[in-house]
Amino acid sequence: MNVTESPCGLCRRERVLRISHFMPAALYPANKKKLFARNKQRLIDPEHIVAPLLCDGCERLLNRNGEDEVLRWLAPKAKQGTSPLYTALRSGMPAWTDDGFTCYWGTSVGLSPERFAYFGLSLVWRAAACEWPLPDGGHTNRLDLGEFAEPIRLYLLGDAPFPPSVYVTLTICSDERSQQIWSPPQRSAEIDGLIVAAVLGVLFRFWLGRVPPPPIERTVFFPADRNPIFITNCWDNVLSNSYSHLFEN
Repeated sequence: MNVTESPCGLCRRERVLRISHFMPAALYPANKKKLFARNKQRLIDPEHIVAPLLCDGCERLLNRNGEDEVLRWLAPKAKQGTSPLYTALRSGMPAWTDDGFTCYWGTSVGLSPERFAYFGLSLVWRAAACEWPLPDGGHTNRLDLGEFAEPIRLYLLGDAPFPPSVYVTLTICSDERSQQIWSPPQRSAEIDGLIVAAVLGVLFRFWLGRVPPPPIERTVFFPADRNPIFITNCWDNVLSNSYSHLFEN
């Protein structure tokens, strides 16, 4: 579906805009409950969140450089923990285990680390590019990226290298509760420079403006050598403090 000609959010040229998805349509599993986290409220099984944002060329660019690669690894399946990436990692040898987190080398399963990072930054950029309309009549809060807004846009467009002082960590959630949560990228209230996005059992964390503090530094997925990916019970170890309200009666 197209809308009237307007400036594209990414290339900024006057174009006929597509109706773009905030979260890729393939990550809406038809047979699983989804909880959208928004400002201590919840929306159960929201409709696809869409807005006129991208022209056809930029939509294809985001698909080709990140989304197509990532979705073949992350597209949700019927059973808990059965995404292709989860299965591939668990069939290999762990690099190390520490306090409930098991590390695997992303390079060992043949994925493209930069395309994962590109996809993650495309979610961050979408959160900053507009206020997305929600099924309850409200809108998402627009994410303020400050000095990183333009470097991220130019990187996604292919006009600049991966932004300096940006680091991505990637965690696969083994627990069922985390696999139900879809939360747009948002700044951490506790840690300066940290943006977190929970995407149906995949936890992206983006450190903007500084190297992540030890021991987080050794968990950086991109840019990094061997691209560590973690599997853990995200609810117990990461998410319960932020999202416990989603499961309250």
